[in-house]
Amino acid sequence: PVHGTSLSSEDRRHRTVEAIMTVKEKMEGTKLKKLKGRFCADGRAQRGTMTKDETTSPTVHIDSVFLTSAIDAHEGRKTAVIDLPGAYLIVNMEERGEDDVYMILRGKVAELMVETAPDVYRDYLTYDSRGNAVLYVKLKRALYGLIKSALLFYQELMSDLTAQGFVVNPYDPCV
Repeated sequence: PVHGTSLSSEDRRHRTVEAIMTVKEKMEGTKLKKLKGRFCADGRAQRGTMTKDETTSPTVHIDSVFLTSAIDAHEGRKTAVIDLPGAYLIVNMEERGEDDVYMILRGKVAELMVETAPDVYRDYLTYDSRGNAVLYVKLKRALYGLIKSALLFYQELMSDLTAQGFVVNPYDPCV
């Protein structure tokens, strides 16, 4: 946590993002069967503060997909597609030397943080002009919604794969 008053106007304008939380309810008749929450950052405040090259991760070329698929089929290779849940959380932004990014938690989420760990967050909780709880936290990990998260994850993945002996394809780094 950080004191909101310690942030400069530049930090507030370009390095502070709002927290977004969505909740989906799955009902079975009138009974709640499953409750699923997602928490991410609203990176819109970061737009315009960095160039496209500083924020964009490469994407695979469609020709590469078709060509590798044809080769795989011809050679009888077994292939798979994987998903890495929470992939962006793998990236430690401090270790990568990234600028500080702060997140604003408002209302019930801020109150829940204080309730969960009062010794950590209580002194940092403030209230806005409407009486809503406000808590600023410095992000240590990349989150879905931050403008650079995809690029940082790509760089981390490529670093890990090359350390394991994989070689980057010079024609398409995503293959």
